[in-house]
Amino acid sequence: MIILYTRRYKVKQLFNKTAEWIALLSVAVLFILFSIANLRYLPVIDFLPYKTGVKIADKMVVPEGVPVDVYNTTFVYEKDGVKKDFNLNNYPANDSTWKFVDQKSVLIKRGYKPPIHDFIISTSGGEDITQKVLSYHGYTVLMISKKLAEAGNRRLSDGFNLGTYCMTNGINFYILTSSGTEEVKSYINGLMFCSCDETALKTMVRANPGYILLKDGTILGKWSWATVPGEEWFSKLLVANK
Repeated sequence: MIILYTRRYKVKQLFNKTAEWIALLSVAVLFILFSIANLRYLPVIDFLPYKTGVKIADKMVVPEGVPVDVYNTTFVYEKDGVKKDFNLNNYPANDSTWKFVDQKSVLIKRGYKPPIHDFIISTSGGEDITQKVLSYHGYTVLMISKKLAEAGNRRLSDGFNLGTYCMTNGINFYILTSSGTEEVKSYINGLMFCSCDETALKTMVRANPGYILLKDGTILGKWSWATVPGEEWFSKLLVANK
């Protein structure tokens, strides 16, 4: 560093200032275009747990022998108007003079967490259909929109049309969203709207809406609203697998 600093005036420029500015602007433009492309067409390299080829159920399993979350649990009991904290070793389990009031659990050490740990699909009626979706042997398309109102009517309309086609041709189609019940009601159109955690939806696909194609719970394809295949592509898929 010292040598570079003391001899900095002897370093010759390879390009003139105009060429340097052109190079700088070119890199900046390419970076912006690359970022926009990743947002519109999904990232070039998928670092999310929901990659093409992943069997979702396998990524939800906690292996045997791995560390688990450790909690410090405190029990609050009351006697003669006085409240006292106890732990698992000294709480008055057999002393009826103490009245249980409350229980507090504080996470003191986080254990192993599977790559996919918050994937739960619930119907509008509150039924958990996660395993039903993941165990289906045929094709399933998940249309993912973390907030329906933010997706835009045109994109949603295109997705709903695809959903109608899928359902009439033997492909299961579910719309996963974290939008509230009242908002979802305004979009009811005969398709299956399901609720899912917003963070989980963002982890699944970086587009609104985005699409995931499943077969036997395995991800076969992922697309943004700009690249999702049309009806013809799905028709060929069905024909090829008859």
